Amino acid sequence: MEPYPDLSSRSPLPPFLVPSIILITAATLTLPRSNTVSVTALLLILAILSQLPRYTVGAADYVNGCQAGIALLRFLALSFCRDPRKECWRVDEIGAGNEQTEDPEKLWKKKSTYQRWKWALPLVLSVREIGYSSQAKNIPTTVPRGYPIWKYCTIQAFKALWYFLLYDICETSVQHIVRAGFSTILSQAPERQLYLAWLAAFKEYFQIAMQYFAASSLTTALRIYDPQDWPPMFGQWKDAYTVRNFWGRTYHQMMRTSLTVPSKYITTHILHLPKNSLITKYTQLYLVFFLSATFHYMGGLFAARQELGEYKFFMFQAAVITFEDFVGWLFAGNSSSSAKSKEPNGGKEGESGVPPWRRVLGWFWVMACMSYSLRGWVDGRVRGGEWSGRQMPISIVEKLWPVK
Repeated sequence: MEPYPDLSSRSPLPPFLVPSIILITAATLTLPRSNTVSVTALLLILAILSQLPRYTVGAADYVNGCQAGIALLRFLALSFCRDPRKECWRVDEIGAGNEQTEDPEKLWKKKSTYQRWKWALPLVLSVREIGYSSQAKNIPTTVPRGYPIWKYCTIQAFKALWYFLLYDICETSVQHIVRAGFSTILSQAPERQLYLAWLAAFKEYFQIAMQYFAASSLTTALRIYDPQDWPPMFGQWKDAYTVRNFWGRTYHQMMRTSLTVPSKYITTHILHLPKNSLITKYTQLYLVFFLSATFHYMGGLFAARQELGEYKFFMFQAAVITFEDFVGWLFAGNSSSSAKSKEPNGGKEGESGVPPWRRVLGWFWVMACMSYSLRGWVDGRVRGGEWSGRQMPISIVEKLWPVK
């Protein structure tokens, strides 16, 4: 007998399932580090994840599955791959580097249970670990301290509204395409494939930006967070003239810490590869994209119980970056990941001094790579039901452009 009901017979997703993974992760950080605690929490999280295919949230199944995968990666990065009690503290609380005013581990031991929860839960939720000693790299600068709260919240709210309208246009366009008898992306003419793939990409970009600006405006207005806790989600698009730069500097860095920490742990503590060697850096690179494909695969597992092109898309990115580095080494004597770059997504290519012709040529190169690889992944997500209905129940554009 099949362990899960048919896709059409699934029940609505209980709202507490995915948030419970976040709470379990935070709970493990309030206790002394222990393999018993970590393994018990992991088994509990896996038991929760095993129930997700029984439920549905409609067209947002893929996104919710990815969020569950992110929560699992976040747990592994914080509970197994390092000790946040020593490595992840607010800089404004203990200082940073040589300016540390107190030993982090001793500070954790002195905290009450409530204080530990107050430290642990924001850390789990701050996937870029903004303001922590472990903050992700290449984070754009935010507004200076002392910036008027009301002004910041108003600007963020208007940005959220603007990106909502852009998202709404894309979402309504998708519904018109589906109603017109659309089947799959790869069955269309090549130019149509490109249009649909980039429509899906911009739709997702606008959705991420909308949610980020709305959350930053609301939580800052409620004084839960400060404006400094909400640096820009994306870097500068002018820096996206290589695929390496696109992923490492321009696109959001929400998953950087949750991906790089496990990849470094694997190369260092499991594979025992030599530090800073070429094989170590490229093993980490491929591990990062493999892990990214894996948590996106959980979106496909939740939506359609199958892989929907995630591994082909993300491993292609790693292969392209390797090719870029080889070409850089071949023609310039060093690669973009040479001594200037100690990280798979690092380097200084985003700085000024790059010839304009190289940027323009690079933009076409990145567009070509993304256009080629996006089609198959978006096609899989569409086949998985992502375009089967609206992901947001509210629409302004549809009132002006009704979907029939």
